[in-house]
Amino acid sequence: MYRKVTLLVMVAVAATLAAATGASTQTTDTLAPVATIDSGPVGQTVNLPDGSNRNLVDSNEATFTFHAETALPEGPTEEPDATFECKLLSGEEATSVVSGEVAEADVGSYEPCTSPQTYTDLPEGQQLFLVRAIDVEGNIGDPAGWNWYIDLPDSLPVPTTEEQCKNGGYEDFGFRNQGQCISSLHKEIEE
Repeated sequence: MYRKVTLLVMVAVAATLAAATGASTQTTDTLAPVATIDSGPVGQTVNLPDGSNRNLVDSNEATFTFHAETALPEGPTEEPDATFECKLLSGEEATSVVSGEVAEADVGSYEPCTSPQTYTDLPEGQQLFLVRAIDVEGNIGDPAGWNWYIDLPDSLPVPTTEEQCKNGGYEDFGFRNQGQCISSLHKEIEE
């Protein structure tokens, strides 16, 4: 208890001296900012046999918006000068992180990014987007994540003209007014 009292007295004396001499005290910000993802790809929620859910999206493009805040005792405060780093994992890397088999820090690398962040030509399968905020003091926050699964529809276009029917790999198909290719045999029967 003797040490505790001495320490408190020393701190009080130092603060009094600083105030008396006009010296300033410096406060160092050590609170890491919190990144929050505001929007990302949303599709159909599918319930899996293991009880988990999957965000099934039919597009190979994704755009994310995000911002940063600092959690203060009086409430969160916006961090307008924060910078961001993003990481996108696909396929087995994403699956292993989402399932908890591998730590996020062990795969991929972060790169500077801004909001909105857009990715194109993504492969089918599991995807995981991570973003973390860095404040002006250099404090790096924990990443926020968004996971989804890309399942693209069949890539055959729906033909709308007889020419598209013939040039789209449907050589033996004719054209019906409703925009559908039908076999020549069916066309003859219908006529």
